[in-house]
Amino acid sequence: MPSTPERTAFAERTALAWQRSALALGVLGALFLHAGPLLGTVAGAILLAAAAVAYENSHHPTERPRLLRALSALTVLAAVAAVLIVTGA
Repeated sequence: MPSTPERTAFAERTALAWQRSALALGVLGALFLHAGPLLGTVAGAILLAAAAVAYENSHHPTERPRLLRALSALTVLAAVAAVLIVTGA
């Protein structure tokens, strides 16, 4: 059984990973908002909201499995939205 310092380090690394995810989502949200059209604005707002949720989740680990699936789906949707914005569709 791992000692307490190892558990603490694991929890801290996990929290930092969620904070990095929140930062990445926030940056993507800002870039989408800068893109301008309706799709960029909607996608940017959704990504910024997801960034806030991911950051808050870094402090509350109980919902991580469900949120991880949601963030994975959101990443795919953000990629699709980016392609649509770049191609002008």
